[in-house]
Amino acid sequence: MFRILSIDGGGMKGTFAAAYLDQIQGTLDRPIVEYFDLISGTSTGGIIALALALKIPTAQILRLYKEQGSRIFPKAKPFWWLGLKEAKYQASGLREVLQEHFGNRKLGEACTRVLIPSLEAHSGKVHIYKNAYHSRLKTDYKAAAVDVAMSTSAAPLYLPAHKLETGEVLLDGGLWANNPAGIATAEAVGLLQIPCDQIQLLTVGTTDVPVGAAPRSHQWIKRASYMLELSMAAQSSGSLGVAKTLIGGHRVYRANPTLAQGIASLDQTSNLDVLEGLGRSEGRRDSTRLSEIFFPMPAAAFNPCYDLPGTPS
Repeated sequence: MFRILSIDGGGMKGTFAAAYLDQIQGTLDRPIVEYFDLISGTSTGGIIALALALKIPTAQILRLYKEQGSRIFPKAKPFWWLGLKEAKYQASGLREVLQEHFGNRKLGEACTRVLIPSLEAHSGKVHIYKNAYHSRLKTDYKAAAVDVAMSTSAAPLYLPAHKLETGEVLLDGGLWANNPAGIATAEAVGLLQIPCDQIQLLTVGTTDVPVGAAPRSHQWIKRASYMLELSMAAQSSGSLGVAKTLIGGHRVYRANPTLAQGIASLDQTSNLDVLEGLGRSEGRRDSTRLSEIFFPMPAAAFNPCYDLPGTPS
């Protein structure tokens, strides 16, 4: 079986996904990443996916959210939108936290196949980071993990676009692939030529929230946030539909409970204990069901097509 792990975007709601994976990790003899052939993640899910692929322990990933959230999303000034020029928060807090956890590591150091969506700001074309799991993929594996994480999580309204040294300007992959399950499945079927009946997909969300009715038109900042949430919900539904169409709904396993309005949001650093508790509860409930499908034995060792300069052959 070719096993895929896909993790949604959602800002601080990534606490749920981190806790879910940490709970399952407690039942395994090896790092959870060693049981998957491909890991995809968008925005906060991209940060988690990168961390897993670089063999950062799940407990450390969870602590990143619980202990560093206020550095990434410090308390905004009242009526901050009245002077809005770029984004609600500066990117420096997120960069510092990522640098502390990823250091100078490269995407090419990942121990499994990794797929991280982003978006080119000026052209509107999709930008998908992939390490060297195919002979055509000759560039991205040299990218710094921090740049990959900053690119996929540069959410409009919240964080500024991320500019690379090459001059490219990138935005949050959640604008088109907040749930990357569909593109990860398509990648396995299309580029990697894995037979559909050999693929199993575990897709972990960051909790759903009922979108509700649109705010009044004059409340432009609330309306912009509403449209972003609506777009992400619609995209996720479509992405799951693509995955189920390609490999069959019985091969797709989704963990994504629904929360009431106000409990959690993309930049809300309170109630993280609620998200952690829910993640652990869902992980405990699902671990038995998933153990025979995803964790009976480790995945085959990953051998990239290209090595980073200076890597022993």
